[in-house]
Amino acid sequence: MAHPKEPGPRDNLVRKIGGNILLLETLTPIGKAIHEEVAWIGSSAATSDKGDENPLVGMACEAIENLLGLCFVICQVFITDVVSVCYGIRLLAEGEPPKKKDLLATCSTRVSRTEYTQVQATDALANYFKHRDQWPSKEWPRKAPSKYTAQVISALGNKPGSTRNFRTGFEAVVGDSAYSDVARLGEVVENWAAGLRNRCA
Repeated sequence: MAHPKEPGPRDNLVRKIGGNILLLETLTPIGKAIHEEVAWIGSSAATSDKGDENPLVGMACEAIENLLGLCFVICQVFITDVVSVCYGIRLLAEGEPPKKKDLLATCSTRVSRTEYTQVQATDALANYFKHRDQWPSKEWPRKAPSKYTAQVISALGNKPGSTRNFRTGFEAVVGDSAYSDVARLGEVVENWAAGLRNRCA
C-alpha cells in the first residue's frame, strides 16, 4: 500500500497563503468601537440642534476615520504576508518573483467605476493612512513613491483635505457605509488569498 506523499516545501508554502483567522479576530473589536462611535453620533444628532456642527460629532467622525485607517493597515500586514509567500513559491520554482502590483490586481473583485481591485484599494488606503501627514494638504503627491497611491485613492473618490477619506474609501471597497462591519475588509483579503492559493495548488 502506497504511503501518502510527504508535503514538500512548495506545498507547505501554498498552505500558508491566507487562511489566517487572526485577521478577522483583530478587526472585530475595532468594528465594535466604530459601532459605538456611529451610535453616539446618531443619538447626539437627534438631541442637538447643531447637528453636524457639534464639535463632539466632529471628534467622533475623526475617531471613525482613524479606526478605519487602522483596519486598512491591519489588512495590509496580511496582504504583505501573502505576497511574501507567493515570492517564496516562485523562487522555489526558480522563476522570476511576481510583482506585488500584479498580485494585488489578481483574484480580487474590481472596485466599481475604477480600474483597481478591492485589494489594490485596501493596500493604497493603508499607505495613505500611514503617510498622509507627509502629504501636501491641498493636492495629491505627483512623484513616486506616493504618486501611485494617490492615483488609486483618487479613483475611489478621495479628495485632498477631505475629513472623510477613509469612510469614502471603505464605501468604495465594500459598497456601502456600514462602517462597523470592518470584518468585510478581512473577507476581501481572505477571498483574494484563497484565489491565489487555488492558482498555486
